[in-house]
Amino acid sequence: MMPRAFFLSVFLLLSFTSPHAQKRAFSIEDLYRVKNISDLHIAPDGKGVIFVITTSDLARAKRNSHIWAMSINGQNLRQLTSGDKSESSPLFSPDGKQILFISSKDGAANLYLMAFKDANGGESRKLTNISTGVSDPLWSPDGKWIAFSSDVYPECNGDDACNKKIAERWDSGPLKAHMADELLYRHWNAWKDGTRTHTFIANAATGETRDVTPGKYDAPTFQLGGPLQYDFSPDSKELVYVSNHDPVPAVSTNNDLWLVSLEDKDLKARNITAANPAYDGSPKYSPDGKYIGYRLQKQPGYESDLFRIAIYERATGKSTVLTESFRNWVDEFRWSRNSKTIYFLAPVEGQNPIFRLDVASKNITQLFADKTIDTSDFDPAEQHLLYIKRSVGEPQEIYSTQLVNGKASPPAKLSHFNEALMNEVDIRPAETMWVTGSGARVCKCLSSSLTTSIRRASIR
Repeated sequence: MMPRAFFLSVFLLLSFTSPHAQKRAFSIEDLYRVKNISDLHIAPDGKGVIFVITTSDLARAKRNSHIWAMSINGQNLRQLTSGDKSESSPLFSPDGKQILFISSKDGAANLYLMAFKDANGGESRKLTNISTGVSDPLWSPDGKWIAFSSDVYPECNGDDACNKKIAERWDSGPLKAHMADELLYRHWNAWKDGTRTHTFIANAATGETRDVTPGKYDAPTFQLGGPLQYDFSPDSKELVYVSNHDPVPAVSTNNDLWLVSLEDKDLKARNITAANPAYDGSPKYSPDGKYIGYRLQKQPGYESDLFRIAIYERATGKSTVLTESFRNWVDEFRWSRNSKTIYFLAPVEGQNPIFRLDVASKNITQLFADKTIDTSDFDPAEQHLLYIKRSVGEPQEIYSTQLVNGKASPPAKLSHFNEALMNEVDIRPAETMWVTGSGARVCKCLSSSLTTSIRRASIR
């Protein structure tokens, strides 16, 4: 009887042991094992998906990003690019036959094209070759142009040989110093040194580039992440971009939307939001071409002011705020195919749900919520939603949900890049506690290990 009772007690002890106790504690080395997922895009035919996986090598103090692909149901997963150099910002061409991306494998960051096939990505070819590098690419709807931004010397008017000559003079000169006579001369470790950020367009067939925002102003303006700051009109004949022409941009948030013709080079850019002395940015044309949606703030000089969604009616020049009743920031947004709805992400009570905005009535409803949604994309029929989700206790993975009659199905997990780490390491979720402050509810988020310690201390 004694052995049987002993083994029974051991069995019961193991049965009630927390699953957290079977894993080892999370360490700083494990933080660098987390694989980050970004740049999620569904192919125009709704069958394929591309995204970027970023890994870290702690011993070499190096991060690498490469492009991956899979079918929309999560099957047929494969890595499209590899090597010691990273790739970023992948985009499908409008016809879905090519993938555009940025790589610095041959020196400065430039645009590359790769044929998209069912089995693999194939060989890539270099499209642009400019010394100042490129960032934030965007295809035109007709597939003939690609917009991007680059930090250039405004006196060069888009001439890359001129930019290269000035840059080499800075690098090889005997004086190793930075000179500035105005603010915003450095962002983090990047010095402006007389450059301005300009928007270019590249011929998608030849790679020939043109500066479409020449002059002494940043266009687009500097930002720490967030939505793209330029967009093509549906007919690909016009570009809207963001720029701040105030005398001292360092003390101003007065970003404005500017329109420039891509057909008539002699037409000057036109400011369409001059009436608002605060922020206007993140423009997106509606698919029917009637509107330009954008994010707007009302209080000048106040960076933390509420971000709202507004629309500019191209026929009349009238701007209308659509989300004044929504008292949370609006992050990224997109138009529906019929131009009657705008979908947007917003941080609400510790989560990032997706909301649906009816343009005509201004009615806002929550479409879907699943902790922190970093980014998402719809299939062409807007019935299949893919998104990247994370939380304190869950590293990033790709999920999907079906939209039927305006309602989302339970999500399905499509990727498992961090599953091995999750099975090995005790990564605790967060617990939320709401307290009432001065006229408002305030959320306090704690890790489960910390809240357990607090409870034990209170019992003692």
